[in-house]
Amino acid sequence: MNGSPVGFINGTANALDRFVVSGGLGTSQNAHIDDISLTSGGLNPALFFDDFESYAEDAGVTTAGPWAFTGGTAAARTARGDSSGTPFGGNNQYLEMDDANTSDSIRMQSPNFTEVAGAVSTFSFDFYEETNGGPNSLIAGYATNGDDLNGAGRRQVVRLSNGTISTVTVGDDNTYDLDTAYTLYMIFNDSGSSFDYEGGTINASEAHVWIEELDSGNFVFVGTSSAENAADTAYRVGFRTFTSNIQSMLVDNVELSLGAVAVPEPTSLALLGLGGLLIARRRR
Repeated sequence: MNGSPVGFINGTANALDRFVVSGGLGTSQNAHIDDISLTSGGLNPALFFDDFESYAEDAGVTTAGPWAFTGGTAAARTARGDSSGTPFGGNNQYLEMDDANTSDSIRMQSPNFTEVAGAVSTFSFDFYEETNGGPNSLIAGYATNGDDLNGAGRRQVVRLSNGTISTVTVGDDNTYDLDTAYTLYMIFNDSGSSFDYEGGTINASEAHVWIEELDSGNFVFVGTSSAENAADTAYRVGFRTFTSNIQSMLVDNVELSLGAVAVPEPTSLALLGLGGLLIARRRR
């Protein structure tokens, strides 16, 4: 994350230092969501957040931070940084997930959160896939209580691979450019009934997936993801590769919050004749 490190309280971010929500307008302070109005009531303080600033540079990311579980070779999940510039801005640290062989499997899971069960929540993270990132995929999303993002443990996931986001019913566009920084937003409705927000209606047990190109602020509706496996009493979020994979991805500003981040209304996109909406953002 670019800017001052965010403080942690009991392993989670002090998000009140990052957002001031008033009547649906979020004012960002050292946040990766800049000048974006929030849904009615706004996003609540983050349940989980990591900007990777608290780790020693070039050290493995472990459970010494807010993560409840990390698996695979520590060298394959490393905090990187560069004062002269990174894919997510200068004077910044980020996570490099580098599954460079078929004998390793990178796994990172947050603690379990009962607050997410039966509610609407947003899982978001910045990502950057390099041209030489590898031929396989990174899985990101929600796992059931104490489980892994694999098989029976998956609740709501997407796959990122070679410029394509899969496991979604495609909306406007499920592709992204390599060597380009984005934020992915997964708005998951576990409430048991449909949920209306600026981007449309999310049916029960489904998620809307959006990406925002960080340089332009262009929002694109990727599509709808359907839940896998049964609902649970708690969920946790994270990332995973597999032993059969060779895949590298750069990640920053991982966050889980209750509520839904606001996105352009579909009618607005049609009137403007755009596949996404250019939103005014403060340059970081």
